[in-house]
Amino acid sequence: MNNQNLKQLECSLFILFLIFILLSAFLITGFSYYKPSEFQNSINAENILKLLQFLGTSFASIAILFNVYYAAKRATALDKTALAAEKNIEVAQNSQITERFTKAVEQLGSENLSIRLGGIYALEKIAQDAPKTYHWTIMEILCAFIRNHELSWEKTLQNQK
Repeated sequence: MNNQNLKQLECSLFILFLIFILLSAFLITGFSYYKPSEFQNSINAENILKLLQFLGTSFASIAILFNVYYAAKRATALDKTALAAEKNIEVAQNSQITERFTKAVEQLGSENLSIRLGGIYALEKIAQDAPKTYHWTIMEILCAFIRNHELSWEKTLQNQK
């Protein structure tokens, strides 16, 4: 339920509550103004019981309507909470992937071959986990890594000759 529907429901419940109060006041006191003699004659246990049953049923109906209103409000609040939780999870996942990406790029710059290989595998996994965000960036980083190291390998080979 959106806010507009909740406001409409709140207004309609308030109007029903006012009608209930006015009707109850009329039923209890209104008859005595119109025909006092007949009103005095109609006061007996059976009529009082019927009036109390009507008032009890009316009050229960109003209470049910208020419960429906507040249940709708709670449902709206729960929906908002669920959306916020989803956003928090998404932010946490993005943060974790960014951390992994940064660490993997750092590993590429290591002198140790096994650490560099670990960085390459980590970048591969990140490219699989977040292809829309990181795939092409990772491909460019790996291509640049190969280009830079190819030059250093060529120099090393030339120095050895």
